[in-house]
Amino acid sequence: MKTELLINCLKQVIHILEEGQDFIDLEEKDFYWTIDSDKIYNPYLKITDKDLSLGQLSFDISFLEEKINSKEPIIVIDFKKISSILQAISNTYS
Repeated sequence: MKTELLINCLKQVIHILEEGQDFIDLEEKDFYWTIDSDKIYNPYLKITDKDLSLGQLSFDISFLEEKINSKEPIIVIDFKKISSILQAISNTYS
């Protein structure tokens, strides 16, 4: 995948967020399930309860706020937290 496609998509996401409301209520969607990263892209594997982990949006948001406030750069591993937040927004407003 060319990064240009993703960059253009993210620019449009930013535009949508900038033009929208100042606050997005995600309280009702605080906890979410994740699948182990080594299994998420293999549809032929049987997924068991052991493959699931529990994530928390309020933790992800607090973590990112602390990082931004302390001027720490966002790194690739932080994309998981950002993507969980974006998915919750998408599921809330679609």
